[in-house]
Amino acid sequence: MQNLLAGYRRFRQQAWQERRRLFGTLAEHGQSPRAMVIACADSRVDPAMIFDAAPGEIFTVHNIAAPARTRAAPETAQNICEFETIKLSLENLRGFPWIAAAERAGSLRLHGASFDIRSGVLSLLDERGQFQPVSP
Repeated sequence: MQNLLAGYRRFRQQAWQERRRLFGTLAEHGQSPRAMVIACADSRVDPAMIFDAAPGEIFTVHNIAAPARTRAAPETAQNICEFETIKLSLENLRGFPWIAAAERAGSLRLHGASFDIRSGVLSLLDERGQFQPVSP
């Protein structure tokens, strides 16, 4: 708990002062995030940090979706399982009629992405079902 409280104190001394006006606006007018990120429950990966998003810009739902992780090397069975889990998650989302309808109407776009914490590389799922790294 002491580490968390120390972090809170750093936040109040630094980030709070810089973003006080933003937090006030969010408190008064609510949130209107432009994107929802369904992310792995892995505590090492913070979508707001990866996408450099300010408070209120993205809505994040953390979900336990991947099979048990292994201590495998990059581009092995672990990576394949993670990529396939992302594809399956998108397929499952499209199974909801209102999501499928919104996607067909163009009012909703679904994207698959994977962030490699070893390399810091974000990869997006392309139209062919392959994950392609995003250039930094």
